[in-house]
Amino acid sequence: MVFQEAQKITPHAPLTPVSYENNFIGISSKFSPKILQEIIIPNLAKLGYELIALDAQTGKNPKLKIFIDFPFEELHPNLKKIVKEKKIGLDDCIKVSRLLDPILDQSEVFQKLFKNSYELEVSSPGLERPLQRKSEFARFKGERAQIQTLRPLTVQEIENENYYLKNKKQKKFIGTLDSSSDENVTLVIDKNKISIPLSLITKAHLIPNIKKILSNANKKGNRKA
Repeated sequence: MVFQEAQKITPHAPLTPVSYENNFIGISSKFSPKILQEIIIPNLAKLGYELIALDAQTGKNPKLKIFIDFPFEELHPNLKKIVKEKKIGLDDCIKVSRLLDPILDQSEVFQKLFKNSYELEVSSPGLERPLQRKSEFARFKGERAQIQTLRPLTVQEIENENYYLKNKKQKKFIGTLDSSSDENVTLVIDKNKISIPLSLITKAHLIPNIKKILSNANKKGNRKA
């Protein structure tokens, strides 16, 4: 098992689990993650965490990578202070891994997917936060993101003929998240608005704004001084 390195954090009281739409999108692995979601999501809720993304590899080096976070503050309005101040750390990753490891090992469904030994990795979302849930595209509106699709999009799907004619074979899109619906996400690329069907997304993640991160870090440093 691998745990993402992080600063040690103080223990926190378990949050009251909130049922939210199981709204994972696209093709996030070689097999549908829904099978694993049904096992993992309710168990994470017991400890007060949410499943952000799954990355399952069932080839020569089997690995299941689980990204966790505290519930988004809009889902827990009475816990805004806790959610804002807490960051996933090493203690959280270890706690989740110890809970899930025996549960996954005893699951017949899981054993069919990972027939031999596998590596379980529990991680925080990190700076390049993976985007696998519909709600995340709305939550991070205005942030830059990279989105990969299963195939090049048609002019009807992309909903921008001028952009389409110049980028017919494009499968990797980098731009600013603008809006989203149950079926599509809108991305702004060099002042061009394009639409991407959620069902065709194979991978998506945020692109960190390094200048903003450094600026915020400097502000915090100045306040402490």
